[in-house]
Amino acid sequence: TFYTDAEGTNPWFDYSIGIFLDDCVENVDIQNNTIFGHTQWGVFLHAANQVTFKGNTLFDNRVCQIVLYHNGGNCPIRGDIIKQNIFVAKSPTQMVAQIESNADDLLQYGTIDSNFYARPFNEEATIRGVINSVQGGNFNLAGWQSFSGGQDLHSKTSPITYQENNADGAGGTNRVYSTFDQDSNGWEIVYSRYGNAAIALDNTNKLDGGSVRFAFPTPSGQTNSYAQLVKRVGVLKKGKKYVLRFDAIASANVSLLVHLRTYGPPFTEFGRRYYVSLDSTRQSFELIYDVADDASDAIIMMQTDVEGPVIWIDNVRLQEDVLIGNNPDDFIKLINNPTLKDSTIVLPAGSYRDVYNVSYTNSLQLKPFTSAVLFREPPVVSPADLSISLETDKRVLRVNEISTFRLRIRNQSETPASLARWTSRLPANMEFVVPSGQIYNDNVLTGI
Repeated sequence: TFYTDAEGTNPWFDYSIGIFLDDCVENVDIQNNTIFGHTQWGVFLHAANQVTFKGNTLFDNRVCQIVLYHNGGNCPIRGDIIKQNIFVAKSPTQMVAQIESNADDLLQYGTIDSNFYARPFNEEATIRGVINSVQGGNFNLAGWQSFSGGQDLHSKTSPITYQENNADGAGGTNRVYSTFDQDSNGWEIVYSRYGNAAIALDNTNKLDGGSVRFAFPTPSGQTNSYAQLVKRVGVLKKGKKYVLRFDAIASANVSLLVHLRTYGPPFTEFGRRYYVSLDSTRQSFELIYDVADDASDAIIMMQTDVEGPVIWIDNVRLQEDVLIGNNPDDFIKLINNPTLKDSTIVLPAGSYRDVYNVSYTNSLQLKPFTSAVLFREPPVVSPADLSISLETDKRVLRVNEISTFRLRIRNQSETPASLARWTSRLPANMEFVVPSGQIYNDNVLTGI
């Protein structure tokens, strides 16, 4: 099914769902459908029971691909079988799945397993899970598997992932650059519901030298606690694109909300909210914001809603005027055969993979009324070849004599390396007198 009407101002005229089972519908078999392009959800199962939903492909439905939602305790969802489906969010703003309950009974919903949950341009926070009406959040697949208590244990994510912006947009003006090697660089706790959150510099090399430690040293014992860590940015300009990059790690699985907004009322937000999933493995994040209005006192806000895990953050960089975004249409294709005969479909130039990691070039064959979602193989890029040298203006130095050093970094390849991180340690028995604006700690210069 495909919704073709243009967007309108009346939500009821701009509200399409591919398949909708409402209020206590039961004993329905839905198999081998392709559902795409709807303005709301691909499939909405509202308090529907004993539903078999297998072998379906849901693609590029604007809000979410599939939703399972309770009815306030009436007809609680039971006995559903949701297996071997392909759920693909083409845009990084679309959700892949939303599964909510007013009780703690997600395992009783039935069997949800062996599906593909793909959002290649942002694999974080693709699945919304909620119990007891308010507990939960947006999870990646691993987080959803844990939160649900065991659903989707054999399910998989995208076979290929992509960056939201291409390498041509790596430059831009730095508005924030926080490495936490010497101080907190103006980051602060702006709000803690029970006053027990705190940040501190951590020099135990959790990430790259120093980092900021975001935690709750004294537990409140409350389940609705949260805290907000912010950094004032100042002016944001209408029509500009901003990219926020940072590294993070946590002591346990935790979701972190990250967005741009004004410091004070009316608390205007810029671009979209991101939920990133953290764990004990270091991760690097790149979040894109399009600013629709001017702001004079903007902030970066990071919010955690769980007191237990400790979060470490480093290398925070906000850039303005990063212009080039990737178009999902250039990377992800839905190919279908609407005819009564087997068909050979000619593919656009390039190599592609499906969710099963089968490769295709030039063409593929599809049986009648079947489809395939194809992901373009990214081009092979040669690694950058960088060299670093340190030169001094004097061959021989006396004790306490000042010398000028020049550090040069050369890219000896044609591959751009605008985001490369470098370090250089001074020779032994020397120390910086004037670092010329460079970041240093323990006589080690660092930069990007």
